[in-house]
Amino acid sequence: MANMRFRATAFAVASSSVIVVALTAQETGPCKTGISSPKKGDTVATSGEVRGTATVPHGMFLWVFFQREGLAKWWPQSGGAVRVRDGEWVVHAVYGDEKDPGKDAGANSVMTSVVVDQRTNDEIVEYVQESESKNYYPGMNLPA
Repeated sequence: MANMRFRATAFAVASSSVIVVALTAQETGPCKTGISSPKKGDTVATSGEVRGTATVPHGMFLWVFFQREGLAKWWPQSGGAVRVRDGEWVVHAVYGDEKDPGKDAGANSVMTSVVVDQRTNDEIVEYVQESESKNYYPGMNLPA
């Protein structure tokens, strides 16, 4: 099994999250998220668990995204929004091409957690469903 080196960028380390909000602060409440595992510098297999913590307001959705260093696109993980239980979450993530693990062996990668509104969640779900139906995963822009 090929291994990849997990590297969090300053962005991911500093915040471990991106928050996309189209609602007012009064409507959303407090929101925070972070990734606890894997940690910066960890070596990972082609796939594995990603764990973290989050406070996600009602009507908002948590997603985990992967990016291989040097690529512009991001890949949403676990096939859907993350379920947060008692402030913690875990998802299965794919860190590279499972069909050709050697292609990504030794590559640095970035993982981040993102909280999005309903409209953005729907767009990500549509991307996931279309990718799965075509068995083609071109990646997408990180929600902003």
